[in-house]
Amino acid sequence: MVVSEIEKTREQLERTAQTHRALSDILRISLEPVDLTVVLERSLRVMVSVPWLAIEAQGSVFLADADSDVLVMKAHIGLPCELLSQCHQVPFGHCLCGQAAAMREVVFADRVDERHAGTYEGMLPHGHYCIPLVSDGVLFGVLNLYVKEGHLNQQEEQQFLESAADVLVGVIKRKHAEESLRESEER
Repeated sequence: MVVSEIEKTREQLERTAQTHRALSDILRISLEPVDLTVVLERSLRVMVSVPWLAIEAQGSVFLADADSDVLVMKAHIGLPCELLSQCHQVPFGHCLCGQAAAMREVVFADRVDERHAGTYEGMLPHGHYCIPLVSDGVLFGVLNLYVKEGHLNQQEEQQFLESAADVLVGVIKRKHAEESLRESEER
């Protein structure tokens, strides 16, 4: 019994270390002198590579359009061409990502269901975590990551993804501020 408790503690410490490394890697990437889209794509790669997460190597980051209630896909990893065109822009309230944006709450699906509007012939079964990117009530976008069909929402996974979303919000705000500063200096 003592050995299993020690092993559980060791596993939890390793998960914690992996979580901290992933969040640190995202922050490090955000400091590189690259475009926001590159930062978001590299951040997606970091998230899907966390060993203890049951996340597929597929997902996207949508940013909220400032002038309309629409999400615009800015970065993606492993998505089929059919979805890149179908999901380039997603109105708030439409499909899972749009629902996460409209409600500003995590939307989870363990399979393709009636809420999933972006379907196509030959689509493989899957589920989603759709995590809104929100700060002080302001929606910046949605983080969308795939899971295998039938996967149950895991509190620890969702907490990690919400932490990653918080980091991404900070990155987005900083990149927007840098862009505004550059534009004002050019005038």
